[in-house]
Amino acid sequence: MTAPSGQNPSNTPLQPPGRFSVFRRVWRRVENGVFLFFFLLIVLYFLLQSPFVQNWLIGKATAFLSEELQTTVRLDKIDVGLFDNVILEGLYVEDLNKDTLLIARELRASLETNFFSILNNRLNFDEITLSGAQLRLKRPAGQAENNLQFILDYF
Repeated sequence: MTAPSGQNPSNTPLQPPGRFSVFRRVWRRVENGVFLFFFLLIVLYFLLQSPFVQNWLIGKATAFLSEELQTTVRLDKIDVGLFDNVILEGLYVEDLNKDTLLIARELRASLETNFFSILNNRLNFDEITLSGAQLRLKRPAGQAENNLQFILDYF
């Protein structure tokens, strides 16, 4: 006579799970966690490349900078790399007198890949490159500072 499935026949003793099976279960969870982490990174990368998300990022970035700097900031396109690159295309910044301060075809920023600075809500840049840029510096007569100083003071 055979025991129904899922029940132990009376003549075979139950064996407790050994160390090897516990290790195997823990290892399987670690593998699943690592897979999920990389899968989410890939999904995040492709989301950042979609026009909808890029337009949303442009709106948030320009609204934030315009409010913080108390001037007009516009941006045509943003490209966020997987780990450490941000490219801003069609950047326009006005000075406090509503004159054009900076027009750049492209601003490329390489971020320092320090995980702890990101946790502290800080971004450290290794390099910032401007391409096709015009910077219009002016210093009104009788003033000690030029029209770029308010941005330098902010950062």
